[in-house]
Amino acid sequence: MVGLVVAGVLGAPGAAFAAENLPPRQPLVQDLLTGTRPCTSGADKAYVAAPPTVSAVLYDPEEDDRPGEANFVKGEFEAWWTGPDGVEQRRSYTTSPLPSGVRQQWRMPGDVPADTTVSWHVRADDGTATSAWSSQGTGSACEFVQDTENPAVPVITSTDYPDDGNQHDGVGVWGTFTVDSPSSDVASYVYSFIGQPQVTARPDVLGGPITIRHLPLKAASDYLSVRAVDRSGRSSTTVNHYFRVSSGRVPVAHWTLADPRGSTTATAENGPEARAGSGVAFGSPGPWGTALASAAELDGGRHAFLTPDVPVVDARGTFAVGAWVRPDRTGRTMTAAGQDTGRTSGFKLGLRVEDDRPVWSFTVAGAEVTGGAPARGE
Repeated sequence: MVGLVVAGVLGAPGAAFAAENLPPRQPLVQDLLTGTRPCTSGADKAYVAAPPTVSAVLYDPEEDDRPGEANFVKGEFEAWWTGPDGVEQRRSYTTSPLPSGVRQQWRMPGDVPADTTVSWHVRADDGTATSAWSSQGTGSACEFVQDTENPAVPVITSTDYPDDGNQHDGVGVWGTFTVDSPSSDVASYVYSFIGQPQVTARPDVLGGPITIRHLPLKAASDYLSVRAVDRSGRSSTTVNHYFRVSSGRVPVAHWTLADPRGSTTATAENGPEARAGSGVAFGSPGPWGTALASAAELDGGRHAFLTPDVPVVDARGTFAVGAWVRPDRTGRTMTAAGQDTGRTSGFKLGLRVEDDRPVWSFTVAGAEVTGGAPARGE
């Protein structure tokens, strides 16, 4: 049969090439990009904020190269859409020849209409033959829609911490904020509180709301900053939700441990007094930097305890616990504050030795959080 590709050998043994030119390979959909987004179509088509740069990696077979011959190929891009008058519009662009395997691109013209589905495909041309279009056979055309409108400013609401100029309860109390946008194409919200990093949250459905949970850690004025981002990447202006946090609820139990030397109980500022074991001595120097003139010293033995003899917190809910602790040694596990639930511990706050290293530890409901390395005299 005349016209079959024939392999010949020139020069050194093993230097084979095809006597006839082979056409470039059909561009693969997975090698095409609309901007930085993969080639998609239909319900998954890309949304862009401006006429995109489309690109493709194009290949020309090496089997037909002569020894020392460069392997170049150019791209023929074509885009089309239907105008408001029902007439199809087409635009095309041919790149300069570039080496095979290099990504080639076309910056779409500025007359690409907004809110219109635009399709595009590409084929490779080696100067002698062309490949099939990327949309032919098992391939498909790429589609995108240009969005020229920014999303509307989101709306922030909170019944826990409303933007009303008043103080609201408070430090250590979780609050919920709802963020929504009038725009139906919002794909994410970028938000932050004062002094905290930005966080991106995505609604369950396009254009839907999100819920933000926040735990204030100090009594101060704060604000939540949010902007909406649509599926094309366009952003709304930022809106701020200002709120004021009060000092929080009065502790259900609070012992300063500044009782006189020789005391056998710790007086409570809130809650029941705490019975002191024989391993507790009051009248030690108070923590530096505080208003307390004295503190309690525990000798680390089995009688080094303070207990109110009744539970003071419901460990099944949300609560906060804290203590000033200065360990004399760090080579053993010690509990600074805790509460038993039946025969098990409801929570424990203290020092734990982990892999021969001491760490601060908080355990509640079987879960443990560790962090920080305590030092003697700290």
